[in-house]
Amino acid sequence: MIARFTSGAVGAGNPDLSFNASGITEAEVGAGPDTGAALVATTGGRLIVAATDQTGTSAGIGLFQFLQSNGALDTSFAGTGMERVALPGGDAGTATALTLDKAGKLVVAGQDTKTHHTFVARLSAAGALDGSFGTGGFSIPTIGTTDGAQAVTTDSAGNPVIAGFGTPTGAPDTDAMTARLLGSTPPLSGGGGGGGGGGPPGTAPILSHVAQTHATWRGGPALAVITRATHPRHRHRAPIGTTFSFTLNESANISLVFVQQEPGRRVHGKCVVQTKRNKRKPSCRRHVQRATRMLAGHAGLNSVAFEGRLNPIVRLPLGRYTLMITATAAGKQSPSKSLSFTIVR
Repeated sequence: MIARFTSGAVGAGNPDLSFNASGITEAEVGAGPDTGAALVATTGGRLIVAATDQTGTSAGIGLFQFLQSNGALDTSFAGTGMERVALPGGDAGTATALTLDKAGKLVVAGQDTKTHHTFVARLSAAGALDGSFGTGGFSIPTIGTTDGAQAVTTDSAGNPVIAGFGTPTGAPDTDAMTARLLGSTPPLSGGGGGGGGGGPPGTAPILSHVAQTHATWRGGPALAVITRATHPRHRHRAPIGTTFSFTLNESANISLVFVQQEPGRRVHGKCVVQTKRNKRKPSCRRHVQRATRMLAGHAGLNSVAFEGRLNPIVRLPLGRYTLMITATAAGKQSPSKSLSFTIVR
């Protein structure tokens, strides 16, 4: 719902009847109860609203664009005036903040209500997810064991800046949180490592020879570090950490997406969290995206020493994972490669 009120010397504060004839306009994200959480006005005479459909595990996020002149949906936005945004993995989400960056793109932030982590999405002025931002238009930074964004803006360079809350690992309560994300791909140093100078201009980088030294390992204290080469370590017990390796034909930004495999129950064709009510339903494997790391890769052999720690206070929990590795250069993205591993105690 959007309501507009008059501000003139006479009748100030009354509904503006020139706006949808009543001063109020409404739109639906989905079949359930909807909540509008954030509103921005464009210089082109439009109003954009971020809203959430509160239908349990199927909750979704909708972005609406209305004409300021009369409150009608603007069909130049996503074809209908509304774009429903699906979080990675089909997770439910709650939108809590919205802004426009200096290029006129939409930045919406909130919380993934299945993983209880922050999400930030960027869309074009026409309502399409911006594939040059994060992974497929989404960034899901791992800030704490639980976290969420409640405000978003952009700095002078166009980088999204969020504020909200996060719970550090082992902490009894939440802390205030502020984080800044990269709004564009930083320049990469070229060449080196004997891997060649890259492909023809406008082609995607080539990601190959993806491997890991250990598929089962124990977590450790070190953060991920990318290097040019590695040699496998031989141990008689489960080692601390592993080393992911891959080859690039040119310098590229590397996206590491960690997806945990968790048990669930199949209900109405979907694999959902097990509850007392559905525990007798058929079992299934849920795939929960836990974190995304971005690293700068170089031409040739790259190695990422990884002990499960995502930042100084958060590490991946024990369990089975699939790691999705993607390379991006000059706006072109390679096909993803995957590895599977297990973190044990």
